[in-house]
Amino acid sequence: MYKLLLVDDETATRKGILNNINWQEIGIKEVRDAKNGVLALEIAKNFVPDILLTDIKMPKMNGIDLSHRVREINPDCSILIMSGYSEIDYLKSAIRLSALNFVDKPIDIKRLTEWIKKSVEVQNRIRKNKEYIENNRWFLINDTALGLIRNKEDSKKYIQQLKELYPDLSPDCKSLCIMLKLFDQDFSGNLKNIDLSDISTRIGKLLDNNSCHYVLGAADSSTVVIILFMPEDFSNEPAFNALSEDLISICKPFELFISAGIAVNGPELAYESYITALKLLEQIFFSKNKRIIRYDNRAKSLSHEYMSKQIEVFTSYIKNGDLEKAVKLIENTTFHISMHPNTETSIVIDFYFKLILEVLRQKNYSETKAISCPDYDNVLTRINSCNFLDEIKEYTQSIVNQYFNDIYASNALSPIDQVLSIIHNSYNNKELSLNEISQKTFLSVPYICVRFKEVTGKTFSRYLTEYRIEKSLELLKDKNNKINYIAEKVGFANGNYFSKTFRKIKGISPAEYRQRFCVDRKKHDII
Repeated sequence: MYKLLLVDDETATRKGILNNINWQEIGIKEVRDAKNGVLALEIAKNFVPDILLTDIKMPKMNGIDLSHRVREINPDCSILIMSGYSEIDYLKSAIRLSALNFVDKPIDIKRLTEWIKKSVEVQNRIRKNKEYIENNRWFLINDTALGLIRNKEDSKKYIQQLKELYPDLSPDCKSLCIMLKLFDQDFSGNLKNIDLSDISTRIGKLLDNNSCHYVLGAADSSTVVIILFMPEDFSNEPAFNALSEDLISICKPFELFISAGIAVNGPELAYESYITALKLLEQIFFSKNKRIIRYDNRAKSLSHEYMSKQIEVFTSYIKNGDLEKAVKLIENTTFHISMHPNTETSIVIDFYFKLILEVLRQKNYSETKAISCPDYDNVLTRINSCNFLDEIKEYTQSIVNQYFNDIYASNALSPIDQVLSIIHNSYNNKELSLNEISQKTFLSVPYICVRFKEVTGKTFSRYLTEYRIEKSLELLKDKNNKINYIAEKVGFANGNYFSKTFRKIKGISPAEYRQRFCVDRKKHDII
């Protein structure tokens, strides 16, 4: 269905045509009319007619001039000229204009209807030809993009296709690869209801509107590759930022991550830009928040030595039954990894897998049979299915928490054993309290107070204080250790409070204990 603009300065002629033709039946969906060329031109600017039916001789602007101006708005507009004048000059102008017909007045409605039908047929052919050209162009755009990124050694065919698409493309242009990775709003790997071809088409229209030379294609079911070809002196920073904002808007409601490779000289090296963009795209694994990733040669990666050290420390926490420190190590190391996105993702995945392996090994050493942990294959499958670092962290922490929960539930550690374990591992924390232990063990403070005294014969506070004093004895043996230093190491607020408490429990001051120990050691050395 098409749009027709009728222009004639005779009101009776316009009304006669408007009222006596069944427009819908002949393929016209909308008709506008005007009484002169100037008004018609104003209407045409917004209406953009497919067919112009116009009188020739009109005040202010004749039909020939109007036709030329309308063709500037829509070069494919079909022109039908009406006139009661058969002057040869007008006829020649209409021929040069490629008007479909020169219709004499008075108007024969039946004959005019046939000419409008022919105009509709012409528009049908124009539309089909445009669709064919656009489909062929779109095929070349997609095929060239995928060819350039998949055929490093044999790119001649795709360079030739690129020249067909953009005959004015300079061989000295810069090539920049941009990759788009889409996720559902819940960041799952299973995209639902996504039409990547529709998104690609909308991206193409955006780039066309910006007069860009480009190719693009779907690298897989959730990734689009764009290669831009820019002038040699082009500064891509402002344009890239604006383009990124438009791309994010186009891809809504999906979550979009964008990576841009290095700009290279010439389309022949587009593959190099693609490789850097592909590598950068892996960095989305490290953070959901960083949506636009540019090449940065200053970025660093973590070493194997660092990872190995963290695994070693984590293993000691698991063996010592220190849930808090094990979980905190995972939290801190994850943050540290996220700050080094150049680290190979395979190294990161291997790190978390080894942490979980340590938990599984410790589970196998445990005497209790009640502890349930996933097997090795399931763990590796689950880790590899994670799209983001935080997902792996949370999964690893869940395995650690499950391990300790199962231990507690199986009575491998009684409730008071749990409390004692925390005291023995955290006595040096001067903020350690019943409330903190209650939160960690899920035991109420009154229960801990009553049950702890039943099992140990001492109050929690008394036991903790005496344990700290006992731990200080070893430090006092080294005369280089200052009293304030020792107090801090065993959980006391300051040296004075430590000395008073020490005397109260041991009957002598820390200094006297140290002196007595030194005398006893000398006697032992003499013997």
